[in-house]
Amino acid sequence: MKKVFIGDNYYAVVELPWDKSPNLDHIKNDLASGKAMLAIWFSTESMFYKQKDFVLNTEYDTYETNPLYRSEHEMIANLLFKYNLDEYVLIDNNPYNEIRFSNNCIYVPNYARKNWEECDAKESRDAVFSSFNRRPSKSRLTIVDHIHTKDSVWSCGELDEYQKYQLPQFNHLDLPKVVDQEFTPLGTGMVTPYWLYQKAYFHIINETDTWYDPNYLFVTEKTYNCINSKTPFLMAGQPYTLRHLKELGFKTFSDYWDESYDEELYTTKRIDMICDLIDIIEKDYMSLFNEVKDICEYNYNHLRTFDYSLESKLSTFGFK
Repeated sequence: MKKVFIGDNYYAVVELPWDKSPNLDHIKNDLASGKAMLAIWFSTESMFYKQKDFVLNTEYDTYETNPLYRSEHEMIANLLFKYNLDEYVLIDNNPYNEIRFSNNCIYVPNYARKNWEECDAKESRDAVFSSFNRRPSKSRLTIVDHIHTKDSVWSCGELDEYQKYQLPQFNHLDLPKVVDQEFTPLGTGMVTPYWLYQKAYFHIINETDTWYDPNYLFVTEKTYNCINSKTPFLMAGQPYTLRHLKELGFKTFSDYWDESYDEELYTTKRIDMICDLIDIIEKDYMSLFNEVKDICEYNYNHLRTFDYSLESKLSTFGFK
């Protein structure tokens, strides 16, 4: 537990995930009196402030990943019950929490906050497209299946037996496939270096989640690593991910190609739109790459402005 003081009061910050419920006995009187407020910091994930906010709509997606598989809400509920607390402050990577629960939630795009390695723009590259994936899913497999016969460099993890049965149309891909044994073997996420993205002129970002929920969005290192490489990208993520990047001050590429896929709620259709866009870009990739260099440079520099601390965010938030 970490104390962050706001005047005479303080936030008792505990970080998820935890194997054993935090022991707050030494500050339970402060929690009871209101001198302290519990703040839960989930730096690696995006979640719902209230579990009931999850909107299951199988019409949009098959839900290969969703946050209800996780047990964090139960952990939090048990902690609140133990110390007779009605409320807490949640700090995580879901921007919609802060919008809907402004008195209880703080949005921190945590994966943008790091000491980014400096890099120069690379003019000559080995391939037209790249896509790096560790965990296979239907949307990711659709992307790599679309580019694997093109001038591309890509990686993807191995299908398990259930996936082989459910998705036989992808068995010909001969998985697993790695790009570089040192940096992209299975089981090592979040370490992809900038120069690996610079192997191709365009990168297809296959984000962690693709399903639509009006209360949930998650942008991870997959996006920011690509931005740090000064590589233009297509976003195979959740609906409105590009819109959110613009809200954060980044620029996207709608002046140069159609980004309406960002507003498509149906995952299968959104991925198909991206595949169609890949074919369009392929026809004139060199000209497009040159035209968007300034955007890539701007985003690279803007990424370096996300250097605020957790303490500064809590200080701005104030003590409620």
